[in-house]
Amino acid sequence: MHTAERRSNKAEPGSGAKPLSVPLLLLMLLVLTRLTRYTRASLFHVGSDSSPIDLDPSKLVALMALGLIVAAMLIWPRRRLISVDLPLRFLLIFYVYTFISAVFGYDTRSSLVFSLQMTQWVVLYLLVISFTRDRADLSRWGTMSLIGTIVVLAAMVGDIVAPNTTIGAGVAGRPTWVYLEIYPRWAIFFLGFALHYAFHGRRSGKRAFGLGAIGACLLTVYLSARRAAPVGVLLVIGIYTLLAGRRNRALWAMIAAVVALGAIAVAVNPQYAERLSSIPLIGGETSVIDDSERVLQYLVGLELFVENPVSGVGLGGATQWTYDNYGVKIAQHSLILKLASELGFVGLVLYGLFIASGIKLAFIALRNRQAEGDVVGHSWSAAVISSLFGMLFWAQIQPSLEELPIYLAIGLASATAEVYTTAEADRG
Repeated sequence: MHTAERRSNKAEPGSGAKPLSVPLLLLMLLVLTRLTRYTRASLFHVGSDSSPIDLDPSKLVALMALGLIVAAMLIWPRRRLISVDLPLRFLLIFYVYTFISAVFGYDTRSSLVFSLQMTQWVVLYLLVISFTRDRADLSRWGTMSLIGTIVVLAAMVGDIVAPNTTIGAGVAGRPTWVYLEIYPRWAIFFLGFALHYAFHGRRSGKRAFGLGAIGACLLTVYLSARRAAPVGVLLVIGIYTLLAGRRNRALWAMIAAVVALGAIAVAVNPQYAERLSSIPLIGGETSVIDDSERVLQYLVGLELFVENPVSGVGLGGATQWTYDNYGVKIAQHSLILKLASELGFVGLVLYGLFIASGIKLAFIALRNRQAEGDVVGHSWSAAVISSLFGMLFWAQIQPSLEELPIYLAIGLASATAEVYTTAEADRG
């Protein structure tokens, strides 16, 4: 490898910055519109609790980005504009399978609607890996993540200050507290990138921004009073430290401080005390099955999987099945159980291959940067991996199959591997 090329590999993502492409800018705007309940609301809200056209700003932005790439393909038919990687192949097979499962599912019409809604995540993943082409683009995603921590914290504070407002509450008229789960999820996603810039930012301003972003993530988690959020924070920090900061004393000191201060903060927060007391056997209840709605969700998911082990009841079919059989709509709050109960063993394996292939690509990038002695690139790869595992953890607590973070995390993992293991000239 030439000396100049080796220096390029050791530079921070974005050191040879080229102009930001319009499609990539649109994708980042799309992500930012998913961070607050106001920008997630349908633009065509009709009636008090329904909307015939669920078209929120993020879908409009996605359509604009897709339109640009289609137009470019028509103008330059010989130019390679779309990337198709291994995770996308598995995702496409999974996507097609959801329609097949719907045909044999419990409520075919409803399942077909849910399958159609999966289209947006397939398209978004395609756009992320197609438009993230070099180190400069990776750096821009990192900057967007830092900005995202401030947006999420501001939205969190806004919903606490004005909890009764219904503006932008969503097409289903969901209450404010539903969105308090969204904010810590994004805070955990952004935390890995905040760690990267705090300890390996190229400039002092970026390092300061990274430290501030870490604080914003931790404050968002604290204000949310979600029981799983502190665990997600420790998981992200722990994975990042093991992969990129085992010799960094400052990082270990920060972990100790976060654990100590976090334990104190949770102990003195009455909202956390109330939510922790609702956990069976911790809050005084003696029956796990009778007193825990979450455990009931798991049991129902297992029941559905046992009865329909191969193809499941169709995407989204579990909710209707539980309503018809138990008189209440029960959603699966575990990605594994949701896949197993609604799409059977086949769907579980296909989606698992999508995730596993993304993880493999992320570790390929990590090993590549380590072999090159690229400390900054190694840290970035560790940040991507830690955020991805943070989202996989969260997916076992809250349903995430039809949410953006997992697809964005795997898309960035794939793009990182492509950028760090392929000459940038080949990407262009």
